[in-house]
Amino acid sequence: MRPVIWLCLLVTSYFYCLPLGRFTLVGIASDFRVFDFVVLAFWLANWNYLTARLNFIYSKRQVATHYVKYLMIIILISLIFNFIFRGSSYVGPTLIRTYRFMAYLSTLAAVIAIVDSRQKFRILLMVFFANILVQAGLAFLQGIGVLNSFWPDYWREMYSFMDSPVATLSPHHKHIAIVMLMGFALAVALLFYNRNLLVKVFFAVCALLMVIVPLMSGTRTFVLGMTGVVLALLWITRGRSIGIALFLGIGLLVVSRNLPEEVSEVTLERINEKYEERVLRGYERGGVERLAVERTVIYESVFRAIGNYPYLLITGSGFQAAAVFIYGNGAHNNFLQFLIETGVIGLSVFLLFLFTMSKNLLAAGRYMRYSFENSIARFVWIGLIGLIFTMFVGETFYAQAAMFTLTGQIMVFLGLGIAPFFWQSIGKDGVPVYK
Repeated sequence: MRPVIWLCLLVTSYFYCLPLGRFTLVGIASDFRVFDFVVLAFWLANWNYLTARLNFIYSKRQVATHYVKYLMIIILISLIFNFIFRGSSYVGPTLIRTYRFMAYLSTLAAVIAIVDSRQKFRILLMVFFANILVQAGLAFLQGIGVLNSFWPDYWREMYSFMDSPVATLSPHHKHIAIVMLMGFALAVALLFYNRNLLVKVFFAVCALLMVIVPLMSGTRTFVLGMTGVVLALLWITRGRSIGIALFLGIGLLVVSRNLPEEVSEVTLERINEKYEERVLRGYERGGVERLAVERTVIYESVFRAIGNYPYLLITGSGFQAAAVFIYGNGAHNNFLQFLIETGVIGLSVFLLFLFTMSKNLLAAGRYMRYSFENSIARFVWIGLIGLIFTMFVGETFYAQAAMFTLTGQIMVFLGLGIAPFFWQSIGKDGVPVYK
């Protein structure tokens, strides 16, 4: 089987997070998931092909992959401090999450290694976007009550957002919110690039669906991420964003005119209910301070932990051991999470990764030879800005159990933006390899 087909299977597996079965490791109960096996099969089946190409990619140091490699090394070393501070009681979950997080992080390099032609790029883009669209459709049907949750009760009871429409992604509503944000960026890119009126309207409808679903889930993080997306969109498209807004308006008109009245009513009722539950009630009880109190308590505990144990700036708590020092299982801030678990070095490498990735995507959007790939790179950068906005209030890019495969999906998204750029910059007798 060709590597690109294997890659498509891997990407698709990231969208199916439902448990296949239950097992116990070192006294800790966990679940088998399809991506656990697909990850293993993908790397075993393509090991020789990938290792040769990855060595070549790392040697060039032209894209952000080497910072991902450094992050992986830092996280593995930090396990030493995990075992020192947390002891042996949490070894099982730590090892499981480490395996999965390493697999997700390595997806970026795998995408770049395999996507070396326009055909492969279009195949992967189609598969990735189609998976997002399927999730949006399933979640919308759940939101209006046509479908029930696919998650078993023992998982749903662990979350207060158990009625959120999440399709086959994590039962936590933030996962589908971030996936929809990436889908929105790609839908608008495809709307922006295509010249056919009907195709433009189709992608406008897709983009609107990917906004509606997170609003039905009641996630405030999505609103923050979309703020970043809109600001980046205005900056990078200048006056041309008016055309995008126009087609989104047409898409809204098409949807409102063709949806059955009862479906429209249920959709608006659901969004209004979540707005009241997640925003209005909290604001009425104590204003903005009330809305932020959940996060500020955790942030204060992070700074208090560093003040009490300054060596954490060097050692970190160790991967997945932040709960030893702070309130809750995570910092609810990507930057503080890297700081508390991997120290200043880990945070610095993470920031360098984001900075280099941003530079790569901006360069890809300006200098690539093909206009379609240019357009995708620009809108992936727009999506990245939205992702960075969400990192200030959550662990968007991390191995939180609640998020499952989100890091892997982000890596596919970013890889689509820079893989063509990397291979076009590699010349063979003056002719770009990518064609």
